[in-house]
Amino acid sequence: IKMSSPGGLADSVYAEGANQTPHLRIPLNQTFIDYIKQMNSGVSISNNSDFLNWFKGIYVVPANGSNGSAIPYFSLSDLLGLGTNYSRAGIVVYVKGSQSPTLDSAISFYFDPNTCSHFNTIKRSIGSSAATVLGTPSADIAILQDQPGAVLDVKIWGLGALVDSTNKNNHILPVINQATLYIPIIGTGNSTLDSLFYPPPGVYPQGGIYPGTTDSQYTIADLYPTISTSPLSILDGTLHTVNINGVNIKRYELNIPREVLNTVIRYNNNPAGGDTLHLRIIGTVNYYGAYQVVTGGGATVDSNYRMRLNVVYSKLK
Repeated sequence: IKMSSPGGLADSVYAEGANQTPHLRIPLNQTFIDYIKQMNSGVSISNNSDFLNWFKGIYVVPANGSNGSAIPYFSLSDLLGLGTNYSRAGIVVYVKGSQSPTLDSAISFYFDPNTCSHFNTIKRSIGSSAATVLGTPSADIAILQDQPGAVLDVKIWGLGALVDSTNKNNHILPVINQATLYIPIIGTGNSTLDSLFYPPPGVYPQGGIYPGTTDSQYTIADLYPTISTSPLSILDGTLHTVNINGVNIKRYELNIPREVLNTVIRYNNNPAGGDTLHLRIIGTVNYYGAYQVVTGGGATVDSNYRMRLNVVYSKLK
């Protein structure tokens, strides 16, 4: 069943001689029916537990296309306690025949949180966008929304300047003592709008396009080893409130010294590959679309709210 708009589910649905709870019905094809016919004779078709042990699941995916910015969701269990086939997710098999079960009956294999499980998968498609480029005139604001919404696309260029190239035959790499990306919160300027959605409690960085390759979304050096949670405590990414020039400013702080050094090393080994660090900043909460925030960009007029990378390093002799 194709649904032109999620709003079509707002009203009740007439089925089996009565108005039923609003729901989406998806007819299953002959392939599924043939699969059911192969059921082992030892499995009772009228027993939900037996059926669940035999049939391991089904997945539902949307058709290609877009219906705007809405993210529809469904109630899988019977939240209202109606106890009907149409108040919970499941498969309803309609049977006609003289054998048991009786003629013209419907058998429901329903979702039960005590015996069933589920998962959601939402993919983000990274398209072209105007990146926030630190060090050059760019966006004055940036927008971040939790998955699967907008990410901050940040490019930091000019890191090659950290390499001491006075001796052309012996480039000396710096020691990166600290490298922190500051992302101040600006908000929409409308307190009513800002109160509808809260800023994500935290953010984390992923690499964009790895220099010299087509690889996308790589893991930055500061997230290794990925089998441990220890790097996360150093990375931070949570909200901080700081006083700058007498003004309290909320901002995210991301400590990325190893990835900055990684960029410098790549540039030192291959200057033609560029000295730009490309990051994508993502919200940490998987409460889809519920958190969003407007942050400063690379060209924010008020420098207190400007996104910036602060690097503390030592030169070796």
